[in-house]
Amino acid sequence: MVAEMTPTAEIAPDTHPAETEDAAPFAVPRRLITSDEWEQMIAHDVFPESERLELIHGGIVPMSPISANHVRCVNVLNRVVSRCVDDTLFVSIQNPIRLPDNSQPLPDLAVYREGTGNGVADAADVLLVVEVSHSSLAYDRRVKMPLYAAAGIAEAWIVDLAGQTVERYTEPRDGIYRLIARALPGDTLASVVLPAMQIEIAALLH
Repeated sequence: MVAEMTPTAEIAPDTHPAETEDAAPFAVPRRLITSDEWEQMIAHDVFPESERLELIHGGIVPMSPISANHVRCVNVLNRVVSRCVDDTLFVSIQNPIRLPDNSQPLPDLAVYREGTGNGVADAADVLLVVEVSHSSLAYDRRVKMPLYAAAGIAEAWIVDLAGQTVERYTEPRDGIYRLIARALPGDTLASVVLPAMQIEIAALLH
């Protein structure tokens, strides 16, 4: 059925009526990718190894380049956290974790139990994730943190290199973290899920 419209202005003969109307938002259909398909693509080297990509809600997202400060911070985190876990846990650096809703982010650091997966940790096994942010701060806060909270990951950190702040997110419920603690250089921040993990913030942000 075609609805009739009352014209509000004269239209020149060589002008298509649609061109005079306000442009309405148009949703372009997208073919999203499942986690299983994503793992098959990775296994078959569909993407160059040098290209850093993660799967977020079924879409492929390119990651920001890694700066020298970023590398140093991740190395410090790896050294400190590795000392605080026993042989029942893995400390994984910039490797994927498998979350619901066809997402496989690559946190800068993750601590998880071995589980029964195929090498990629499932959300139920992940205890802690850490994101080191510089240009990616807004993305980490608005996309990554809700993603981790919705997956039920008990604790997530953001190390904000530009803002010289570390944020600890805990108590996930209904897709958000209910408690956020912020620490500055000069402070020491402890993990909730790994009590032995206490980090001097200045060591991360130097």
